[in-house]
Amino acid sequence: DDGLIRDNLGNCYDGHQNNSVHRPAPIQRCKDINEVYSDNCGCEYNCYGLDPTCQSKCKRGCFCRYGWVRLPNGFCGPFSFCA
Repeated sequence: DDGLIRDNLGNCYDGHQNNSVHRPAPIQRCKDINEVYSDNCGCEYNCYGLDPTCQSKCKRGCFCRYGWVRLPNGFCGPFSFCA
C-alpha cells in the first residue's frame, strides 16, 4: 500500500498527509516520446483494453499519451500496431 487516495476529481493525494494540499508533480522525463508523466492516477489502454488495475490503485509515473496504447514491447503506439 503506497498510502495514496483518490479524491472526487480523480486527483491522488498522500493519505498520510493533509489531503487538501496538492503538490505539483516533480519534473519527470519519460523514456518514450509518446508518454507523459502523471501523479494523478493515470489509466492507460493496452492491446487488450483498459488496464484492469488502474482504477483500484493510484500510481505516479509515465503513461501513454491520450489516444495511444501500451504495446507488448512496453512502448506506446497507435492501436493499429497491436495486430
